[in-house]
Amino acid sequence: PRLACTLLLKNICMRKICVFDFLTIFPLLSSTQTIVLRPYGTTGKDAFVWDYQPNISYGTFSEFSIYGWTYIGNPTKRRAYIDFDWSVIPAGATIQSAILTLYNDSLSQSTSGQHQQLSGSNEMYMERIITPWNELTINWNNQPSVTATNQVSIPASTGPFVDYTIDVSALVQDIIDNPGAGYGFALRLQNEAYYRSVIFAGSNHADSTIRPRLEISYTISAKGIE
Repeated sequence: PRLACTLLLKNICMRKICVFDFLTIFPLLSSTQTIVLRPYGTTGKDAFVWDYQPNISYGTFSEFSIYGWTYIGNPTKRRAYIDFDWSVIPAGATIQSAILTLYNDSLSQSTSGQHQQLSGSNEMYMERIITPWNELTINWNNQPSVTATNQVSIPASTGPFVDYTIDVSALVQDIIDNPGAGYGFALRLQNEAYYRSVIFAGSNHADSTIRPRLEISYTISAKGIE
């Protein structure tokens, strides 16, 4: 095959066709690229919102919590939002897989750092965020809009301190295909009745080993005939 390729190149050069034209005429094979996004502190973008203090932003907290609970005897709810730097993925890329790992924050003061199911299942939904948001200003009253398209249903926790591995391939593909309507992921309980929770570490956590991790494998379409 190498000899045949060499002879073909020589034949093309004799006809005064440059190598770039050769690459244009004969499509390039696509190859899979894999990247890992694991933002921290100032580069991370995640926050939870809390209806008990609906005008307060929690974008600098170390935890990333979703729950239905009570606070000073009052029923309350929390939802969470997370975004990544999608510019590292070329436009037009095909997502082969995208796996988001969220780690339990056992040191959190929220629900004793445990995933809880005291009143029922803590199953969650993950949805694509379709309007811009800022982790320093987001709160319960100004939550960004989301879409249920390719919504991910996340099963209940299997233990109080387990980590979650979530397939978000379809959601990431939607973000790459619709950059003007792709601002990360929103998480909420499927049933927000109190005494059920999911507690994760956020990108501001001091322990870098439990910050959110997103591994993406993608391909770029083979170059077609021009």
